[in-house]
Amino acid sequence: MYGFLAKYEKEGEQDVVQWQWKAGGGNAGTLMINDTPYMVDKGALFLVSTQDGSVRVKQFDKDALDLAKIPSYRLVENLQTLARNDRDISSFFVDATKRK
Repeated sequence: MYGFLAKYEKEGEQDVVQWQWKAGGGNAGTLMINDTPYMVDKGALFLVSTQDGSVRVKQFDKDALDLAKIPSYRLVENLQTLARNDRDISSFFVDATKRK
């Protein structure tokens, strides 16, 4: 088992997102986001918003994308396409902008 701990903080704002990854075997593992555990085998795509002063996390079961096989130079393009074309994901971004 291996893992890491990271932190995202916007300068001048109180929004802090801390995450810790603890890998298991295969696609298993636990991702802790601000002390809330998420089982990665239930979905490996996570969207996080800090828009309205609170941290909001949405886990998606979009593993069919097989993100690990997408070359890094194409990853952003593929995720942008997904955000435009997937109703659940696009609604996450719409909700986040409404909370400004």
